[in-house]
Amino acid sequence: MSWNVWGLCSPKKRTAVKQVLQLHKPSIVILPESKIPTCTNSDICGSRSMGWTFQPSIGASGGIIIIWNPSIIEVISSLEGQCRFLSSNFYWFLTGVYGPNRVNERKHFWRELHYIGGLWQIPWVFGGDFNVIRRIEGTTTNRRTTRSMRKFSQFISTHALVDLPLKGSKYTWSNGQASPTLTRIDMFLFSSDFEGKFPFISQLAKTRPTSDHIPILLDLAEPS
Repeated sequence: MSWNVWGLCSPKKRTAVKQVLQLHKPSIVILPESKIPTCTNSDICGSRSMGWTFQPSIGASGGIIIIWNPSIIEVISSLEGQCRFLSSNFYWFLTGVYGPNRVNERKHFWRELHYIGGLWQIPWVFGGDFNVIRRIEGTTTNRRTTRSMRKFSQFISTHALVDLPLKGSKYTWSNGQASPTLTRIDMFLFSSDFEGKFPFISQLAKTRPTSDHIPILLDLAEPS
């Protein structure tokens, strides 16, 4: 079983995202920064055979789409993210993330995630574009630990979250310049009790089609 988080930069990239879905066939997909104000079954949000939920963009900024396979996952509450794996009756909850670019808005971002983390006493998974790095080695430009980085690490420590290394790439975003700025701002994080259920969990970088973000695959399967 695998999941995919994909940084979708503009509606023009919908064809590329559909190709990623067809290639990897993930059970659940998070599309942060959709940049679209409305969504229907005819859009990338899915089809009648897929479940989906949608948070609209504000103008041309933000927006999150989450798509799932209802034959594998039951979404009990799309608003609060409570889910269940049908095959094992395992309950957990999912939070799709698109973090703020402005430093002065990040305290509200961490506060909101902290509140969400208290909604359920069940395993927690969340992922997407945090728009902040955790460590100095998460970028090619920064050479000092910032307040935002410390707050990110503090949030992870407070909630005892697991931050797996990313296999296949050191960074997840590029500004596309000749001498590019590279960062690792996209990731999955999850609680230790989720890792206890899936001890072979891994986080893999996949081939970048056209977006400035790479797709990330969270694989829950035991190695064959």
